[in-house]
Amino acid sequence: PTFSLDELFSEEENARKNYSMYKKVAKNLISEDYLKPEDKTSLEESLGDALELKASLAKIFDETIKKELNKMIISHAETVFISTAISQNGKLDAIAVLSINLKLIKNLVLKCGFRPSYYSLGKLSVNVLSTAIIAESLENMDFSEVFPTSRVNALSEIPILKTVTGSFAQGIGNALLSLRVGIICRNYLFMNIKGLKKNQIRKLAFGEAVVLLPMVLVESMKKIPNRFKGLFGKIF
Repeated sequence: PTFSLDELFSEEENARKNYSMYKKVAKNLISEDYLKPEDKTSLEESLGDALELKASLAKIFDETIKKELNKMIISHAETVFISTAISQNGKLDAIAVLSINLKLIKNLVLKCGFRPSYYSLGKLSVNVLSTAIIAESLENMDFSEVFPTSRVNALSEIPILKTVTGSFAQGIGNALLSLRVGIICRNYLFMNIKGLKKNQIRKLAFGEAVVLLPMVLVESMKKIPNRFKGLFGKIF
């Protein structure tokens, strides 16, 4: 079914109206391998009652699915970092970042058991990207709080390394953006955020993204080709 951002967490009086959608989502989730046996049993046993099914879905989304979505968000951010940190082509980087983030949004939606129309998916993508991209630029980020300034500046003075360290910084910015895109999308999918303004949503997403960023960088370093590991290791 096409999905609405707040349907799973609508008021109780709307549960029966959305009962058909709940059942379709539940059946899609039951077929997922990552769901625990007890989660599947809970969904199966509550399929006959709209309120019970709504409660089961809400609990499973919060306790199980959120962890799975976070793994997916981190994985996509790693791909963005590796793709753009070792690249010297700004246009290709932009295309890569956009395509990976659009794929991330789609995969998050599908992982939640929704099967949206292209219109609904497009609308969500526009909302998520516009919220994440506003005020997102390297000029607004103080990297001195993330890396020792003296080391980065010293490396950037070496002509051979100047371009590479710039790409490295750009890769960090792009990875941070992807984390924000994923977190905002996750929040849209199963959190009631109607009472929040967009700038509040951005701030919450930025805070969580900064916490996850070191994990992304550490895991990415393990996957970067060996010839770049020594160089990037110096920056750390």
